[in-house]
Amino acid sequence: AEKTFTEFSEFDGKKIAVPTGTIYGPYLEKNFPNTKISYIDTAADILSSILSGKIDAAALDEAVALALEGENDRLTHSEKFMTFDNAFMLQKKAKNSQLLKELNEFIAKINSDGTIDNLLGIWEGKDESVKKVLPYEKLPATKGVIRIAYDADGVPFGYIKDNRAAGAEIDIIARFCEAYGYKPEFIVMNFGAFIPALKSNKCDIAIGCI
Repeated sequence: AEKTFTEFSEFDGKKIAVPTGTIYGPYLEKNFPNTKISYIDTAADILSSILSGKIDAAALDEAVALALEGENDRLTHSEKFMTFDNAFMLQKKAKNSQLLKELNEFIAKINSDGTIDNLLGIWEGKDESVKKVLPYEKLPATKGVIRIAYDADGVPFGYIKDNRAAGAEIDIIARFCEAYGYKPEFIVMNFGAFIPALKSNKCDIAIGCI
């Protein structure tokens, strides 16, 4: 008979996949030391591993898990086991101080006026007709170009739709660029490559369930 998990503690000692480079690995190592962790780069490979029985479960952001579950009736999810907020990541250096100030200012504003909740509702919803990102390709680079790394496997936060970057975090960062005079350049890479890319100056910001 199939094993049904009702509480997260029951996963201790099981084979759990985590996206490479995320905080889930260290969290599981600390709190569930008997868990056998597999680091996997993409959600597609995680999905394949679950369905083939190579792993017992995967630790994912709730929205990502729900998106995968909505596409496959053989999946389900457990209770939440972590609570944290997402953030955009950028390298700590002098020339980024103004950009960081502007980002924090913008995020505070859209948090307080309800824009973020509204956007998450849109991108986590089922109505594809309302999932639109402003035409960021046409934005003027008044204050320069921002190179933004994102994982295109991160529905509903970042993915590719109609050959363009799409998703809740893409929408947010595009609105930021429009408001502050930047032109975004979106660069696709696996989550695990974000920190090396930031350190080597291959991108200015990394986004995607960070």
